[in-house]
Amino acid sequence: MNISVFFDREFHMKIPYDSLVGFRLFCEKQGLYSSYNMSEQRMDLYSSLHQERVCIFSENKGKASQDFVQEILRLLAAGGLSSLTDQGKAANSVPGLSILLDVTEGMHGHSPSILIEHQPLVDERLRNMLMSELNENKMAFQLKEVPAVPTASGRLIRIKCRLPQLTETSSVYEQVKLILARAIMRYLHRYHQEKPFAYLPADKQKAMLKRLWSSSESVPSRETEEAGEASSAEIKEADSQKTIQAVKREAKAEIFFDYTVLPPQKDSEGEGFLINGNLYMKNTGNEILHSPVICIKVPAGQGVSLQGQIIPPRMVSGMATIGSSGEKGWRYVYEDWRERVKSKGEYWITSIQALQINPGETAVFPAYKITIDYAEERNAIAIGGFVYFNEGKHVFSSNNSISFSF
Repeated sequence: MNISVFFDREFHMKIPYDSLVGFRLFCEKQGLYSSYNMSEQRMDLYSSLHQERVCIFSENKGKASQDFVQEILRLLAAGGLSSLTDQGKAANSVPGLSILLDVTEGMHGHSPSILIEHQPLVDERLRNMLMSELNENKMAFQLKEVPAVPTASGRLIRIKCRLPQLTETSSVYEQVKLILARAIMRYLHRYHQEKPFAYLPADKQKAMLKRLWSSSESVPSRETEEAGEASSAEIKEADSQKTIQAVKREAKAEIFFDYTVLPPQKDSEGEGFLINGNLYMKNTGNEILHSPVICIKVPAGQGVSLQGQIIPPRMVSGMATIGSSGEKGWRYVYEDWRERVKSKGEYWITSIQALQINPGETAVFPAYKITIDYAEERNAIAIGGFVYFNEGKHVFSSNNSISFSF
């Protein structure tokens, strides 16, 4: 008995019933979704993104914005997304990712400007994924938190792109389009990070499955069989080791403050404490950590402030250190970082350059200074922190806090 295999509801091929269990498990391990209808002797396969719902639209009715949206939708559709819409009125009704994308041409000479607006409860991984892609491509951007909209989900983001004249610098237009499409695709594949097959366009997935199955049905010669038997033990051992390594892959990190407290001089009135230190991020797992986003939390409104070589977003291009690989240093995540510190006591900081921490290695956010104003009513202080890695997929709190009593 043969089973009919359908891919995205289109007939694809037939497989023997005895191969059903193994073939279905193989497909699921590649990041595909499968279902089996016993009465119809039918197996259905779907792209890993078939359950995702994405709405990308523009309130700008200009041709640049509308074309930009359509081109990104086309790139995502080729990647396997079937539920796409550019209808803005559906943004709040779509239970998935919604992006309001506006493009303006002929702004600010030849330097593109990108502003990402999000609500307080935005999905951290979505926000960090966009930041990571823009940082890796050395594209300047600003991040701004806006008041929450009661009817909007945590996956609604507004992106405003101000680009040069497209006829003069079409490469900038192309670069921004690919950055955004890549960030969206990486975010949607958040559950299939270790399944490269899932990233292939749907037509390539279909072709590869059919090619693999066709080659497995060919009849081997006796010589091939003997060679296969001779090496089967080695192959099984190698596969076993690969499986063990894959199972044991784990993201772990040790985050800790190293600091020195300098009390005020004797007989000095009104002076506060000064804290000098570094924040260390050690990769103690066996998975690469990248794109750290640091949050240092201080008591809000109690005269505690963080200082250091941290650059506001809009000043990165003029103040960042220039190295052989481009701009380097640390920057505030948000343009309105002062307001966030005042209201929440949170300093959000990220690396200007693409930063990767391999297993066993340590990265440092260096030479921060914290000043604490003198206050008679205060008798203790506590400052904590945590770090997001891999576009927010992993988050680790600091092992220690900066704490002492007056």
